[in-house]
Order: sequence, then structure tokens, then C-alpha cells
Amino acid sequence: MREKLIALSMVKKGNWNEVYQFLQRDRQLSTISDVAACQLVERLNYKVITVMDDDYPISWREMSKPPFVVYLKGNRDLLTSPVVGIVGGKEMSGYTKKAIERLMMQLPKEISVVTGFERGVEVYVNECRKNRIVCLASGFEADELYGKQKTYEQLTLDDLVISERPPGEMFDLQAYYRAYHLAVELSQVICVFELASFDLRVKYLNYLTEIGKPTVVLPDRKGRQTAGGLGLLNRGATCLMQASDVLALLK
Repeated sequence: MREKLIALSMVKKGNWNEVYQFLQRDRQLSTISDVAACQLVERLNYKVITVMDDDYPISWREMSKPPFVVYLKGNRDLLTSPVVGIVGGKEMSGYTKKAIERLMMQLPKEISVVTGFERGVEVYVNECRKNRIVCLASGFEADELYGKQKTYEQLTLDDLVISERPPGEMFDLQAYYRAYHLAVELSQVICVFELASFDLRVKYLNYLTEIGKPTVVLPDRKGRQTAGGLGLLNRGATCLMQASDVLALLK
């Protein structure tokens, strides 16, 4: 059954809605041949975690749309570590840069950070920190890193790269926002830096904050495009002043 589920994910290109619709029609995946599924999975060069596995993250299991199959490259154990999610804008002030450096230095080594690997804040976080989890919107081997290749190549086997998209599958807008959903849901605490009000990720962060997801926001100087983060503060997010603000929410 597990091999069939992985094969279904590969055929449907990691599209959650298409996988779910198929499962509604055929819960036992009886229309997928055992032999064909095994042959397809044998050609896969990457590890996977499925909703059937014991170490599947509880936070994903509690999502309204949990991922059925996620492809992995690197240190799978990071999925069970304490995780801080970083969401940030494509632009970054010197003030924010220094705050990120200080936060990454002060967080204990056993804490992992997860990002959607957006250029700007999130790529810089990956340059400052080990124990990195990167959630991609494209599959592994898809050449869509747009100037982030150097930082991506710095990731080691001690880090973890994850994607709901099978290897080789290209980026699309739906997959981009879906990758952020997986990243922030995997986090115990979300840290927000320089997020503009027009950033479409704000809507989901607003929802998570309103239902009680621990969220901290770094306030920036007046006049910068950070109204998305200020809106989160109005909804109950915590103002990030020092690393202890994050650690207190992890307990």
C-alpha cells in the first residue's frame, strides 16, 4: 500500500487535490498494480516519508490537508527536532540582517529552522544557520533556484531538503504556496521578518495566528514595507525583541 501511495504521488506530480480525489474513488488503490508501483518506486533515487510512516510529523497529520507523500534529501531526523519557521520578504534592511544574525546565533544548536527558501530574508537565514530544513516548491533536480544556487549548494547531509513535488517537477504558483503551508505547519514557532501587506502568504499567516499558532514578528523602522507583520501583531502575534521570546514559545 505504501508503494502504491508513492507511485500515485509520482503520477499526479505531487498535486494534493488530484491525489485526494483519486483516493476518494479508490481508497485501497486497488486500480494500481503492485508490480507497476514497485517498479516506479524502485527508480526513485530519493527517500520519502508518507502519512503511513511512524515518524511522520504530528503537525502535518493535524493539517486539514496533510501531505500524503513528501520527498526527502538529507537528515530525516530533523523532522522530529524542535523547529522554528522563518517567513520573510524578498528585501532586507541592515537592521533586519543584524537581527537575524543575532537570533540565529542565540538559538540552541538542537533547534532546526525551516524556510521556503525565498530569496532575501529566508536565503540569508540559511547562510547564518546549521540544522536547516528547506521546503521547495519544485521537485529535486528542477533547475529553478533563481540566483539561490550558491546557498543551496552549501546545504549538507546534516540539513534536510523536502518537497511534495516528485523529482524533476517544475515550480508553479499553487506549489509555491503549498510549500509554505508545509513549512509553517512543521514549525512550532513562526518568525516573521519584513513581510509586506501585499504578500499573499500573509493570509495564511493571519489564519494561523488567529487560531493560536505561536508567531513572533520583528518590528522594523517606520516607512518600510512591513505592514504584513504589523497586521499579525494586531492579531495577537508576539513582538520579537530577543531569542528568549522564541524559546519561551517553544516550551
